[in-house]
Amino acid sequence: MSRNADAPERTDGDRRRGEHASPTRGGSTSADRGVFRPAYGPVDAVLGYVLFYVVVDRVTPAFVDVLTDASLGISAGMVTFGLAAFLWFVLALTVVDQVGRQVAAFRGRTDESGLWARIPSETEATVASLAVVIGGALAAATFTVAMATLPDVVRSVAAFDVTGVVALDVVTLATFFASYAAATWGADRLLVGGVRVIWTE
Repeated sequence: MSRNADAPERTDGDRRRGEHASPTRGGSTSADRGVFRPAYGPVDAVLGYVLFYVVVDRVTPAFVDVLTDASLGISAGMVTFGLAAFLWFVLALTVVDQVGRQVAAFRGRTDESGLWARIPSETEATVASLAVVIGGALAAATFTVAMATLPDVVRSVAAFDVTGVVALDVVTLATFFASYAAATWGADRLLVGGVRVIWTE
């Protein structure tokens, strides 16, 4: 008689206990559950809103002059109130957008191949670092001229007369916005990417 014939027959309860005990049958391990990694964008959004606030503050006097001189019956108080309300609207929109991104990243925490699960490579980290250094240096160097040029650009556009704006100042203004955008993008990738790396370890 074979040895298998002498072995006791497994009952249904034994089979169920064996299935629950196996990590590959029925149950999920910690590796299956995945790790939540924050979405890119919060640092870029905060720094972008700070610049937006500064720009609105600098161009407010120009908007007041243009709109009150246009004989539209608009007072200076109405203009400043409208710009302040617009600032609050953009802030609320930014917060909602960033919260939505983080919620989407959290809900997709089990998708290790998804967008939010990516860990920045060394090449991406190097590119982001260069963007912060070079973009930050250019933005700092052109900030004063760019902010001084903004009111003149608003008044010239409103009057349909671009002769009052120096072309070099316009180039400087464009350089500032481009370099600032690059620096904030790089800072966002470095900081959020660093958090992803730390949480993965």
